[in-house]
Amino acid sequence: MENKELIQLKKDVAKRLKKVDVDSLNLDSTDERLTSYVKACINNPDEHNLYELLAVERFFSFLSKYEYREGEVRGFITLFEELRFSGDKGATKITASPVQIFQFANIKGFYREDGRRLINYALLFVPRKFGKTTETVSFMVDDLLFGDANSQCYAGANSYKQAQILFGELKNVLRRLDRNLRRFKINREEITHLGLSRTSKAGCLASNPDNLDGLNASLGIYDELSNADSFGLKNVIDSSMGARLNPLSFAITTASDKRDGPFVDLLNYYKKILRGEVE
Repeated sequence: MENKELIQLKKDVAKRLKKVDVDSLNLDSTDERLTSYVKACINNPDEHNLYELLAVERFFSFLSKYEYREGEVRGFITLFEELRFSGDKGATKITASPVQIFQFANIKGFYREDGRRLINYALLFVPRKFGKTTETVSFMVDDLLFGDANSQCYAGANSYKQAQILFGELKNVLRRLDRNLRRFKINREEITHLGLSRTSKAGCLASNPDNLDGLNASLGIYDELSNADSFGLKNVIDSSMGARLNPLSFAITTASDKRDGPFVDLLNYYKKILRGEVE
């Protein structure tokens, strides 16, 4: 779309959002920060980009079309804020920001009539120092503890070193949860839940998709997807999710100067979804 069209689209969506009675939606029952974020977008559209406003409008549309399980969202917020992450001052709990609450509500909250979660693919395109590692690690901990009993979550990246940064923080978080490692077996590339009724595990994968047969992923995390030369690893993990009831393919990335990679097409496709050009 041309810039003039995008500018007009933003004006149009801002006008439509002004007509929404946010208080009647009772978003505070999930978390007051959810109300705070959507009202900030509506009341100050110049401080938010077009796709933030479109995402808020899409969220309102989902509320009218699908079952919204606020308890699922509240549970994830509680988990996120109880975990202790590595920081400059040591292990620290983090308070979720309003925009993170909005992200959690979109990803975790909506369900179809058949009981399946609506969102199976998520892309968080965020600035640097946004806290993307803490978010992705939280989703992995959630999958290990509360996902399918035989869940498999994988941390993937463009290099083994990069994947290990994410996976290393997951190990740190779990060691703080389970100091004596009675519930988890942790090694360099794999974490296994030792519970009698759970066989969930997490793994660390690099960009080379070869020799990855036999996966049965429930969660795939892809770090800095905008720098990927190919989606080989992502495609292998995603294609292994077919048997799962509520799988999640989760990419989180900052902006990149790379213009010849597959991420550009993916981002443009997601923008089309938000603009309502594709379903």
